[in-house]
Parts: sequence; structure tokens; C-alpha cells
Amino acid sequence: DLRPEMGVLQPVSAPVNSKSVSIYSQLFLPLLRLLLTVLSTSAKRHYDIIFQVTQLVNSHSEIIFSILRSHTNTCTIDSLQELSLVSSLVSLSCAHYMQQSSATDPEVETTSEPLKALCLRVQRLMLSLLSTYCFKSQSSLLVQQVVIPEGRDEVSVRKEATLYTLQIANSILRYAAVTMNRDGLDMDVTTPKILFNKELSSPIGSKAHGKFHVIPTSTLSIGSLLQIINDYTTTLNQESEHLSKSESSHMARIVESSLYLLWRHIEFYLVFVVDKSLTTGVQPMYQGDQSRRYPSSPNTTVYQSKLNKFKQEIQNKLTQEFYNQLQQVEDKISDPGAPPQTRFIDITVQNIKKLILQNT
Repeated sequence: DLRPEMGVLQPVSAPVNSKSVSIYSQLFLPLLRLLLTVLSTSAKRHYDIIFQVTQLVNSHSEIIFSILRSHTNTCTIDSLQELSLVSSLVSLSCAHYMQQSSATDPEVETTSEPLKALCLRVQRLMLSLLSTYCFKSQSSLLVQQVVIPEGRDEVSVRKEATLYTLQIANSILRYAAVTMNRDGLDMDVTTPKILFNKELSSPIGSKAHGKFHVIPTSTLSIGSLLQIINDYTTTLNQESEHLSKSESSHMARIVESSLYLLWRHIEFYLVFVVDKSLTTGVQPMYQGDQSRRYPSSPNTTVYQSKLNKFKQEIQNKLTQEFYNQLQQVEDKISDPGAPPQTRFIDITVQNIKKLILQNT
């Protein structure tokens, strides 16, 4: 790790080598922004450009991994900015790998290898950020803990910190949605692993009480997704006049990604669930085309009871009020004349309704 000792890497009261920090900020952070711009504007067939960018990312991978690991330490504006850039870069890189892994062009195999290596190494680190930044109550507490730099106005610093936490949450959930795609990211093992267990209660619900909690990744559930969706749809629908355009945009993307993940997890547990997954609590996996096969249902009373309970809870949680809130968000973020096929939330809601109707 070649980063200077700053921000999240040491206590706030510790002396900082301002020269090394300045050099680092002037070199590495602009580099991250440049790489993000290139990946954001490159089409999926721009293999040469994507390959060069990925090579550069991999050459700085130790710094990137260090940034992802250090998120639980002292929170500063610099550390949040750093993490927002890195998480966005990782998310975009993995999205490009997913696009390339499904292509048939012979150039892809060579080009996608560095991307594949990056995705393999970073998966656990990215998901470990989810509980800290994606729950609105958690991220709000984090913003309140941000150290105010000397000479800066507290209100503007909190506002800036809020935007960074939203960018981080957006990147993490977009990354999770990418890894959930069953047609890609096979990575030579039985992946992607199911990211959320089938529980419909949120692991953070009873622990909030104005105190920050680090939630183990293993306890994240479908209920976690529902809480994220409900929190941000409520904010978008009730506080939109107080939000900046950037804040609204990130919140809308957070809702979209969470809703997509909700749909895919419900689909997995209702359609592609493997034997004993609902009775043992083991997070199941699926691989390639095997995920399209319906497993034979175990003829056990316990299994059927658990499955029926899950179906009933899903129907109880996804009420018409839930769908109405999502409809309001879609109306706010979509152009009035936009064709139906571009309204992502509406399409995903219809997929969820259809899935539940066919399987309950």
C-alpha cells in the first residue's frame, strides 16, 4: 500500500505529512476520475481501451483493496471521496467484464482476463461495504460522524459527505446486481453466490436506535433489500424538494438496483431453489445453464411448510402500497413521454408480480 498516512488510516489527532498527502491527492484521485470517465464513455466493443484501463487498475490493485478494507476506521471527507471513486471504478469494471463474458468475439478472451481477476479478488470486499453504506439509517449516522476539516462550513461538509455515501451505496448495489446475473460472472466456480438469505426481516431494524452498527454480510436478507427500497422511496416521495439533482439520481439508482436484486432473489427461492436450501439456511449457488433447470422438490413436510411460509410472507410484504410507492418514484424520475420499455422500475415490478402470481 503506497498511500500516505492520512484520513481513515490513522487517528485524526496524529500528525499528517501534508506534502505526501498533497502529492497523493494530486496524482491518484485525478487518475481514478480519468479511469471512471474512460470506462463510463467506452462502448462494450472498445476492447483496446477497456483492456488498457483494466491493466492500469490492476497495477494499482493493492491501493484499491486497501481503500476498500479501511472503510471502518475514522471517517473523513477525503476517505469518503476516495471510497466513492474506487467503488464506482470497481462496479464499472465488473459491469464491463459481464458484457465481455457473454460476447463471442475472439478478442474478448484476452481482454477480459484482467477484469476477471479484479472481480474475483474484490467480491468479498465490495459486499462487506453494503451494510455500512446502503442502509439509509446507517449512512446518515456515518455522515454525522464525519470529521469537519478546519476552515470548512459544517453544513456544506455534511452535504458533501451525504452525496459521497449515496455514490458509494449506488456503486455497491450496482455491483451486487451485476454479480447476481446468472448468465455471467461464472469465474470457473459455482458463482454467483446468493447475496441475501430468504429472511424477510431486516438485520438492522431492531438495532438502529441512533447507534451505528456493523452488520455481518452473512445476515443480510431479502428483508434488507425491502428496507433499503422503502427508506429511499419514502425519501424520494416525501422530501424531493429538499434533495439536489445528484442526490435524487443516486437514490433512484439505489432503488432500481435493490428492486432488481429483490426480484432475482425471489425468483431464485421460488423457482431455482436447490434441495434443502430453505430448511438448512445454507446460501445456495447456481451455475450456468443449470440454473434454468427446475430441481425435483423434496417430498418432506418440513420443506413444504417452510416454502409455503416464505410464499405467504412475500405476499404480505409486497403490498399494493409498496408498489404504489415505487410507481411514484418512477413517475418522478422518468420523462413524461418516455416509452414503457425504458421505465425500469415499472418493468421490474411487473416481473415480480408475475413471478409471485405464477408461484404462489
